[in-house]
Amino acid sequence: MRIVVTGGAGFIGSALCRMLVAERGATVLNLDKLTATSSLASLTAIAQSPRYSFRRIDVCDRERVAALLHAFAPDAVIHAAAERLPHARHGSAPAAVETNVLGTWRLLEAARDYWSVLPTKRQEAFRFLSVSMAGGQITPEAASRAGADELVLAWHKSYGLPAIISKGPATFGPYQFPVEPIPALVTAACDGEPITPKAGDPARWLYVEDHVRALLAMFDKGTPGATYSPAGSGLVAPEAVATRVFELAARHGGRPGSLTGPASRGRLVVAEEPCAGILAQDTGWRAEETAETALSKTVRWYLANEVWWRPLAAAQAADNRFGLLKIA
Repeated sequence: MRIVVTGGAGFIGSALCRMLVAERGATVLNLDKLTATSSLASLTAIAQSPRYSFRRIDVCDRERVAALLHAFAPDAVIHAAAERLPHARHGSAPAAVETNVLGTWRLLEAARDYWSVLPTKRQEAFRFLSVSMAGGQITPEAASRAGADELVLAWHKSYGLPAIISKGPATFGPYQFPVEPIPALVTAACDGEPITPKAGDPARWLYVEDHVRALLAMFDKGTPGATYSPAGSGLVAPEAVATRVFELAARHGGRPGSLTGPASRGRLVVAEEPCAGILAQDTGWRAEETAETALSKTVRWYLANEVWWRPLAAAQAADNRFGLLKIA
């Protein structure tokens, strides 16, 4: 199996590459332009594999992407490239529109050109899987990714491109940048810094390896034209996450720290939900990790892999840029 992954140096994209190469035995071509939320250090485990290759490229470069598709001859394209807009970069809306909308359009056209000349059996087996996000607040990032989803559906309905969309919830786990909410808590606990549980609305979270398994289930058994929404173990209370991270870090060898404010002794998952709905019906996928086991695995990974996240945290503290090429 030969698969092109766009955005393969990002959080979910790198997890896809690692699982495809290490567990699936697939041959992967990773296309990534290496933005502020990318790091090649996330791919060290497979970097020397003869079944993995990387090209630094912008998905907006249709001609070069098309040439690479024809040369690599993939059985599928998994489109995980997206412009992220962390809070400090909300002025970067034009970049989100360019990458998420124009980039998706140009990638779709390159994929359609390649797919249209394949033999009939390979056309039928080919898949274009777009990794998107569940709806939430109306932001430039969310709007641009919603526009990209509409383009993917339009290319399926208008041209027959066998495309599938995944709208996943917030995801966490190993190799997530320390600026993100759960890694920020975990790295603070690793350093013995004070952690203050913050009240807020319960949110849906999904462990990254479960998310990737859901994507591969869509690729294996999903229906072209479908939009799937993988879900985790239910609604998770944010104040309970902070308290649990502190407890887990202390248990697994984190530096002594402090939990400021009232600790939450409530349940981590405040409302159970069906695991996957139509995704489970079509593919049989279920999340393997509970919120408790996923959080425990995440804390232990950060404690054991300071060499990966500390340079990123230092870059973030220095100039609010993380995932720089000098670190990758």
